[in-house]
Amino acid sequence: MAEPIGSPQAPPSRQRAAVERRAAERFPSDLVAAVHPLALPKKEAVAARVKDVSADGISLVVRYRFLPGTVLVIDLDGAPDQFGRPLLGRVVHATPQGDGRWVLGCALRRQLSADQLQACRAAPDGEALARAAAGAEADD
Repeated sequence: MAEPIGSPQAPPSRQRAAVERRAAERFPSDLVAAVHPLALPKKEAVAARVKDVSADGISLVVRYRFLPGTVLVIDLDGAPDQFGRPLLGRVVHATPQGDGRWVLGCALRRQLSADQLQACRAAPDGEALARAAAGAEADD
């Protein structure tokens, strides 16, 4: 019987394969976003929290399930200078959290630049949340 990948009995090469699935390093984020399927208008957007980000992917926490394969428009708050337009990401997985929320793993259509990635990373003092709040107030 084959051992599951990542199990203590699996050969070390199979254990590494399970751990090293991602091509780019992920960083925690504290940005908020509005997301909606590409096929629907912006008015259908729902709130999301960016859990983490890499150069080629983003993890979002939302209250709605989006099926894998869905292309989402991701409008990040708090980093408008680095993003001239919303990001596009394809849902790779949707994982229920047990509290009615879902974690969506999304592959980005275009890779983020170093400046964009830095803008998405969590600030140790919560600066990104303050930027997002200030941006929301400016929109009012």
